[in-house]
Amino acid sequence: MAEIHDELTAFNKQFVALSAKVEEYARMSDDGINALAELFILMDQFRKDVNMVNDTVMTTVAERMDGEIVFLDNGMQVEKKQGEDRKKWDHNGLAVEVSRKIQQLSVDPDTGEITMTPDEMMIKMLDYAAPSYWRLTQLRSIGVDADKYCEKSEGKIRLVPTQAKTF
Repeated sequence: MAEIHDELTAFNKQFVALSAKVEEYARMSDDGINALAELFILMDQFRKDVNMVNDTVMTTVAERMDGEIVFLDNGMQVEKKQGEDRKKWDHNGLAVEVSRKIQQLSVDPDTGEITMTPDEMMIKMLDYAAPSYWRLTQLRSIGVDADKYCEKSEGKIRLVPTQAKTF
């Protein structure tokens, strides 16, 4: 283990130095696009390889842990957290249930008066359902321009390396 630790530590130092060179080369190079694209492909494969080894080590550590936390001599700790996959949501059923609860909460128990407007109740629903996006096509179909309700900028560009098709 000590040998692997020392090699990874040394490799990390080398990688940090190499990273600076790669970034500088990418910014300053007047080489053609092919050279930069080849550099990207090398980095992408390296990232995949590192992720694969990391996933293997993480899975092995998680399987061998006796408890939920391992405390290390260097002051660090590794904590195991188990998520749960939730699929096939009944969004309509859940929305109805939450809507009913919000309606109940909007009634003053002493007077029976409704204390929230329908708009406030619908906005309150967002406390329980956090949409990560709005459906732009559907909004447009009812005449709503989503761009009026958000800051808009160009999205992140992704490059996807694939095997070239030959014809």
